[in-house]
Amino acid sequence: MVGAPVWVDQLIHNYREAKLNDKQRALCDYAYFITTRPKEFDEEQLEKLRAVGFNDHEIMEAAFVAGFFNYTNRWANTCMAMPNPAHYSHNR
Repeated sequence: MVGAPVWVDQLIHNYREAKLNDKQRALCDYAYFITTRPKEFDEEQLEKLRAVGFNDHEIMEAAFVAGFFNYTNRWANTCMAMPNPAHYSHNR
């Protein structure tokens, strides 16, 4: 949603409070689950994504994106990287 900074902030702070359709919510639920409980991932989680219309290719793409963000966030935390001041007002 271009030009929807409030919606983006809702996603960042608590996606459960944002207005999402079923497919968007399932994707956010998946990303949260795979980030916080990766060892518990099973066929049930896949079926939740398929139930709202994701195919296997889209699920693999979601896994790649979630994995990449988890990797880069952990790397940035380890390096104690801090955004520059302009980051906080970029595209807002």
